[in-house]
Amino acid sequence: MDAVAYALASGIPATSSSLSYVVGAAAIPGGGKYWQGQSLLDDGTVLLTGGGSGTSTAYVEAQIWDPDLDTWTQKANLLTGVSYQTQTTLSDGRVILCNGLQSNGVRIKKVQIYDPDANSWAYATDSPVTTYGSAACLLANGTLLLSGGSGGARGSWIWDPTLDTWTTKASMNYETSSSPGMIAIPGNKVLNSKGATEMYDVALNTWTAKRTSAAMTKNTLWNLADGRVGNVDRNDTAYAYDITLNTWSFLYGFNNPATQAAACTILSDGSIFITSVSTASRLYPEETGATPGRAALLGYLAAT
Repeated sequence: MDAVAYALASGIPATSSSLSYVVGAAAIPGGGKYWQGQSLLDDGTVLLTGGGSGTSTAYVEAQIWDPDLDTWTQKANLLTGVSYQTQTTLSDGRVILCNGLQSNGVRIKKVQIYDPDANSWAYATDSPVTTYGSAACLLANGTLLLSGGSGGARGSWIWDPTLDTWTTKASMNYETSSSPGMIAIPGNKVLNSKGATEMYDVALNTWTAKRTSAAMTKNTLWNLADGRVGNVDRNDTAYAYDITLNTWSFLYGFNNPATQAAACTILSDGSIFITSVSTASRLYPEETGATPGRAALLGYLAAT
């Protein structure tokens, strides 16, 4: 099924016919894996962590991909092998992994933090919930919001990087497991999307249900220049959510040689880096409208 047909079958109007193209990237050393973590670092490179082979094995490898050189560099191993973890780059440039699956499908609540400058890992305080497939995002004040997970988890918590403490927040209206996308948006709010779409008001500590999206899996969200939120899912399709109108629309489709993205990162130039169980590739949408880089996003949120 092509991207437009998939969008229509999912109940999302195809209001755009933008095309995109994909080029291959250097093969991942040791091969790709299921359910890896991935995030953009301050220097524009991408950190890829962990992953699994089904539910039998969780890996400890960490690698960095350089988009300018198209090369991979092996980094220090994780302290605990994990797949289906959340992965978020913090304001100080460190990277935090939360929850996930160990080998043989064991759910964990471990939190691991990577320091790119020291090339080292350290444990932080365990998260309040033992689960996998949660969502996490950086808030404008530098704290981390963690929500949802498998097995009916609907809770949300905020982690303070200065105190290394967790604070329980309001529960979501719906369960959103299998790695939903979550992103901070203007107005001190957060959008969470995978099938059900919800908005969290940080100041009021409330979740509000929004228009249902397609049955997406392994989403990556980013802020579009026109104020909408873009969403790439593993079915080689991108959508856009209009916050004001509370509507989803088809953004563009792509023929991804990686075949169902396992993880995606929006790069500084607006292209999208995609890894899967088979390969790595770089998507160049005709019009991404991406807010360039994480630092620019933080500045954008702080100014709105």
